Amino acid sequence: MIEQLSAHIPTEVERSQFKGAVRRSGITSLYPTGSAATRSSIHSGVTKVTSQKSNQEVSAAKQTALTELLAFYTGPIAQRLVRKYLPESLDITQLASACARHIADVNERQQFLDKAGKL
Repeated sequence: MIEQLSAHIPTEVERSQFKGAVRRSGITSLYPTGSAATRSSIHSGVTKVTSQKSNQEVSAAKQTALTELLAFYTGPIAQRLVRKYLPESLDITQLASACARHIADVNERQQFLDKAGKL
């Protein structure tokens, strides 16, 4: 599955980063098992960053929670998506909405947004 996904990443550098993130994440299945703590540790490396458009902050804890929630729907690319959209997001709601665009299934996207709204 990872090879199929990585085939859609345009550059070799990004493909390599993606594969490395998958290895570090510990994700071995498309379907999570066990508790959130045992599923994976994809939150490593996420730090508290202040939005460039606002003085509001998305805390490291909320970034981690959003990344873990998003990973259920998008896999190990979740961390990259959160980092990508963080600078342009005023708050956790905007960040979740931006990330949600990468969830193809409409029902799953709404499910993600509902859960993200409770963070």
